[in-house]
Amino acid sequence: RYAPPPPPAQPQQPQRPQREPRQPRQRSANRMRIPGLGCLKGCLFTIVILFVAGWLIWELSPLQEWIGTGKGYWDQLTDWFNTVTGWFEKLSGSSSGTN
Repeated sequence: RYAPPPPPAQPQQPQRPQREPRQPRQRSANRMRIPGLGCLKGCLFTIVILFVAGWLIWELSPLQEWIGTGKGYWDQLTDWFNTVTGWFEKLSGSSSGTN
């Protein structure tokens, strides 16, 4: 009788040992994690650090005497903020005050 030719032999690849199934990922204790909060926390923390550093420099250096205002840190910041907003109001031409 006629026998069909055997199929071509395929090179056998070495069998890898079966891996153990992975353990499930451990979840953090904070279930209300908001994506991107890390960056926000970093920005807010940097602003706080800069504010505290500015206050320490204002209080512990002769900067108050050099400027000559004798004001506290918060009073001086408020004054500078009001001065700058006044400049912008003059530039934009809006006259909200009675100047």
